[in-house]
Amino acid sequence: METTLKNTDRLRHYTLAGITMILSFIATRGELFGFPSPVNVVIASLSGSLGGFSLAACILSYIISGSVFDGIINLCSIATVMAIRLLINRSGREPALAGALFTSSAYLLYSAIVSLVTDSDINLILFRILSAFMCFALTYSVKICFNRYVSDGMIDMSSANGIMIAVIFVMSVATLTGVSILGINFGRALGVAVMLFAASKYKYMGGAVFGALATLGVIICSPDMIKNTLLLATAGLICGAFSALGVVAVIISLMAVVVGGIFIMGTNADSFKLIADVIVGAVMYLCLPDNKVLSAFRLVGGRKKSPEISCQTAASKISFTSKSVMSIRDQILSVTEALEKKIAPPDLSKEVRACVCRDCSRIAQCWEENKGETASTFSQLSMRVRRNGAVTLDDIRRKHKDCCKKEVLMSTFNMLYTGLSYEQGRKEKMTELRELLCSQLVIMSQLLNDLSDNTASLNKIDVLLSDSIADLVYKQGITNAKICAYIDANNQPTVEMYLPKTAKPDLVKLTVEMGELACADFQMPVVSFADNMKKLIFAPRPFFSAEWDTLSTSAVFGDYSGDYYEFLKPSPCRQYIVLSDGMGTGKRARLDSMFAVNLVTRMLTSGASPTTAAALINSILRVKSWEESFATLDIADINLSTGTLSIFKCGAAPSFLIRKGKITTLDAKTFPLGILCDSSCETISVKLEKDDIVLICSDGISKNVIEKAIMNKKMINKRTPQEIVRIITEEISMKNTSQKSDDITVLTVKITN
Repeated sequence: METTLKNTDRLRHYTLAGITMILSFIATRGELFGFPSPVNVVIASLSGSLGGFSLAACILSYIISGSVFDGIINLCSIATVMAIRLLINRSGREPALAGALFTSSAYLLYSAIVSLVTDSDINLILFRILSAFMCFALTYSVKICFNRYVSDGMIDMSSANGIMIAVIFVMSVATLTGVSILGINFGRALGVAVMLFAASKYKYMGGAVFGALATLGVIICSPDMIKNTLLLATAGLICGAFSALGVVAVIISLMAVVVGGIFIMGTNADSFKLIADVIVGAVMYLCLPDNKVLSAFRLVGGRKKSPEISCQTAASKISFTSKSVMSIRDQILSVTEALEKKIAPPDLSKEVRACVCRDCSRIAQCWEENKGETASTFSQLSMRVRRNGAVTLDDIRRKHKDCCKKEVLMSTFNMLYTGLSYEQGRKEKMTELRELLCSQLVIMSQLLNDLSDNTASLNKIDVLLSDSIADLVYKQGITNAKICAYIDANNQPTVEMYLPKTAKPDLVKLTVEMGELACADFQMPVVSFADNMKKLIFAPRPFFSAEWDTLSTSAVFGDYSGDYYEFLKPSPCRQYIVLSDGMGTGKRARLDSMFAVNLVTRMLTSGASPTTAAALINSILRVKSWEESFATLDIADINLSTGTLSIFKCGAAPSFLIRKGKITTLDAKTFPLGILCDSSCETISVKLEKDDIVLICSDGISKNVIEKAIMNKKMINKRTPQEIVRIITEEISMKNTSQKSDDITVLTVKITN
């Protein structure tokens, strides 16, 4: 496999070298306004490390044509560009503007030297200045267009990009116009072919523009060909108008315009050559469909963008689904709010009046003569039944002694209150269920957004490396492997590999071979499991590393601690510390905290964000049982590549950062999970440095204990996590153990290189 890859790279290198030599040889034969063309200098500048091949081709071409002295400026410029690049070891990777200025400055320098040494007229001096400007414009345009193609997978024809493409096209036609074999002018033939492609794609406007640009390119090289070549602009306009009728109509309209125009303007020595060039261009148009042209462009130096485009499309679809879920949630809330406003809560006193007093013989005396007193009596009875759950006959006698239906009034109050309480309970239960449903929809939307972000981040996929690694895995007898090699957000090469759980690859051998393929120092992979799948993540060794140790004790000797924690490493460059403190102590608190931590670690491993994981835990704790079930949550996210720490706190105790012997408190005022409908989570971000120490603590230990433990300790940041844990343990043991009323957990992490 190694031999095959090396042979492939060698073949690609020599292929590009051959293409560079051919282009340089052809460009050397080109002329602009009768003077030597500077395009070969641009080609040599763009070829980077292949500049030596370009220089050799240019020298050979000048020797064959016997015009070495005429091309002395070009040769010196190419040699200077190569020499300076070799000295500063940039290999053509400089920014577009710097490369263009570098190339044009070299050409302008030698133009000035030759003009001073030789007897040059003003026209030649002006042309050399113009050629230096052309070197700048062409080099800058090619670099910008190539960079846009590599990053976006296409070149947008709008605004400045269109001008750059026009410059490249005109100079290409002008250069090839100087090459004629068997009477065929390849510059004009290329202009005809591109004009036909533009007419097919952009209709009459594209045909007319590219026809005019082709004419300009031919005229720059050979002004004597202007008369007949002007027909190309008209031909492009008419071909674009007929493009909707098919290829045959385009070719016929082209030949009709050219032949008719020649006979109208009169024939000359170039007329039949134009017809021959048009025929060759039409044949090129027929033999090279659009997809072949794009494939040839990718072969020269582009990249396959289909994986990146697929990732962006998938991310957009997932994001759209997430927004749709949130739209459903908003509709449920709006309908619920409208219903609650429309349906007023029932009035118990009015309901009792309608049932008891409607057919009573004394209704007029109670509700007409003594309406205010009776209404007040019914309101007081309603308040009593709500407070005590029922009213008694004595309550009726005291409040409404003149009632002739005291027993009926009492039973009606109690019966209606029981029914209304049941309905109110059902309504509250439905409201709670709707809130839980909306909460679940929000969590689903957050999960989809996390997945969308993870998918969109895969914007630099290396297809060739992915295929090569797949071959390595297949050689170890593992089939059905899914592999993706890409550049992560930290600009580091990363490989994700998904295998069957039963697969047992030779990880040491695989890591070494993958590192050789990717030209990176990969460390052993991080392995995680889900059902019957196994995920392996390979990445180079990060800039920072982390050492850790723990202290965990129970409030009651021999009993379970209500604190639970896990250290998680989902990727070589990412580490999580998850700590949860269940309410109280003992077995019940331990179950709550263990449940929260285990679920969070599984969510983080699958790619969910800490905020989403906290929201899901909050929702589950609210419906886990009818009893109170609360838990705090600390999630420390350490990025070892960038050296950043993000702590997500949900009702958790303060954490501490020890830097150069000084303590910084990292705290957030939030509620534990399982109390509110929405998870109360705040994020604290810190830029880490070497020898920083981070303490993630439960609420069983205070800041005063931490300060006393490390106060006046020399070189505290040089100590190991084990030593720091021992120091804190000694400080805790000095306290009266009878005063210890809560579980204690201290997770100590030290950042090293």
